[in-house]
Amino acid sequence: TAIAALWEVLLNKGQQTDLVLADSTLTILQDHGGNPLSLDEVLQRKFADALPPNLTEDERTRTLAIVDRRYTSLSDVELVGKVLQLRQPDQPVPILTIARDYQMRAFKTNNVILLGSKRSNPWVELLEPRMNFRFHYPNGQRDPIILNTHPGPGEEATYISTLQGARFSIVSLLPTPSRTGAVLILQGDNAISTEAAGEFICSEAHLAAFFTQIGYPYQSPDRPAPPWFEVLLQTEQLQGATRSFRIVGHRIVKM
Repeated sequence: TAIAALWEVLLNKGQQTDLVLADSTLTILQDHGGNPLSLDEVLQRKFADALPPNLTEDERTRTLAIVDRRYTSLSDVELVGKVLQLRQPDQPVPILTIARDYQMRAFKTNNVILLGSKRSNPWVELLEPRMNFRFHYPNGQRDPIILNTHPGPGEEATYISTLQGARFSIVSLLPTPSRTGAVLILQGDNAISTEAAGEFICSEAHLAAFFTQIGYPYQSPDRPAPPWFEVLLQTEQLQGATRSFRIVGHRIVKM
């Protein structure tokens, strides 16, 4: 199946797989302060750098006390459940952690699944230079612009995410920086869009259609590993849930 072809890469014997949850508190902090947090600032716990300068000392103390806690979204939890259901008995159980507690050493050596955009999962920052589709938050705004750095025929250079209109997800399968493992990145411009990204890679119908579109022989008994890829999904949402989604752009990534 298409699902088996993808997850054989991410859940292979003899190599640990880390599932890194979105750190929702980081998003709350950046929404409150308007200043983006880099991966380095998160790992060094420089959360105060994202706070607006006009806060009183009491407000700063109370805000940082909230940020010190670890929260993730319900959509991430549901997605973890789907991944665990896809795992075969002989495949390793993913190790769960949250973005701020993940370690660079593990990122270099293990297979990794990153949930959330770089505002909630700053580890995306390390892979972004290789990516064609990227979330951009100008002036700290909450709804991103999706950058298409090298538009193809019929594609836009930018896609606008709006509160009442279309939302977007980015699904990326890339090698780790050390080229010793694979990284699956599921990004959304909100929790529901991240859920749509998870639905795409956990759905046999959607994944098989995409693999057929790019000419990957997932049904072959001697199939190779899937190519590295990026997919941009446009999601339509209704009453706090994904109604539908479609591919508006994709790339086969050459490494």
